[in-house]
Amino acid sequence: MYKYLTFQRRTKQKVVTDFSTLSKGTSAGAKPRAALRQVLFSQGVSDKNPVSEERGQLDVLKQDLQAYAVPVILKWRWKEESLGTTLEKNWTEIVDSHATMSKMQRHQQEALWFVRTKLTYISKLIIIKDLVIAALVNLHQHGFLQEVTPELLFSNLPSILSAHQLFWQEVIYPMLHEVRRTGKPFDPMRLEAGCLQFHERFSSYKHYCWEEENNLEFTRRQMESNPHFLTYVQWVETHPQCERMRLGDMQAKPHQRITKYSLLLQAVLKNTPDSHVQQILRGMLSSVNSFLESINDYLRLKDEELALSISAQRVEGYEVEGINEEIDKRRVPKLHELLRRNLEDSGQKDSKVSRVYAPVTARSNYLL
Repeated sequence: MYKYLTFQRRTKQKVVTDFSTLSKGTSAGAKPRAALRQVLFSQGVSDKNPVSEERGQLDVLKQDLQAYAVPVILKWRWKEESLGTTLEKNWTEIVDSHATMSKMQRHQQEALWFVRTKLTYISKLIIIKDLVIAALVNLHQHGFLQEVTPELLFSNLPSILSAHQLFWQEVIYPMLHEVRRTGKPFDPMRLEAGCLQFHERFSSYKHYCWEEENNLEFTRRQMESNPHFLTYVQWVETHPQCERMRLGDMQAKPHQRITKYSLLLQAVLKNTPDSHVQQILRGMLSSVNSFLESINDYLRLKDEELALSISAQRVEGYEVEGINEEIDKRRVPKLHELLRRNLEDSGQKDSKVSRVYAPVTARSNYLL
């Protein structure tokens, strides 16, 4: 039985600070923009008055955000939906025999009706890409938040979105279409090919999960020190089309979603009486769990590579000039602790694995 469903390293989990709780006296290191200086000068504001200048910048930033033209529809329209067909609210609308099913059969079909939550997840990723990231890029064009790139907040999230859209089109939609066409129950066997291809289909998760900790830490620092960033976050989190999602929730969604496939397959397996189908489901579950294990292995390998890089340049406390500043700021403290533990627990595999894994019982609230 697969015991672990998360691959996040052991670090601070709650790193995104709620901007509403920050001190109003937080200072910012943002430099005044050339165009903005001209506007302020024409209004009689002196460059020697940094408080007034900062307020002026924030006002212009807010105006740019309010004027940003958000797409009217932030929803993915797949294949036939573009012709007017929308997803049913419940599987019972398209499965003819739902009223005469046994309790086990109904539970199996309910587990397979993850197609609705899958589509909802894709829609949320589209909101992040086409509203949150697009608004940030628009601010860049107006001279604001140049130091905050989409990659520093969301890594390769567009690649994650593309992978899930393709999975829907090639795996989930054909299963849904077959049920609509025949009225027969959802067949878990239709998921086999897609689940066996998890390694290839969702390889972009390795990079996302590796950068996730850095993205969260970068966000935390910006929340604590950058009023312009706080204004942007406030606009994002209160925008009606963001559906009350917090920025931290957006960053965690890919991590949370990919771990749910194992739970889904376990639920389907538990409610499948046919022994042949059970065997196929176990193979699918093994493939998905193997993929999650591969992410753990990748994170562990990357951590060890960084540890070796740091230790090679700091042998016996000797500092080498030219070490990457980004590694210094974001990872050196963590790597020092990693090296210390590796030295103390040399040869004990469990000491390293425990950094990466967390039991479901301990992290169920975070994942689900």
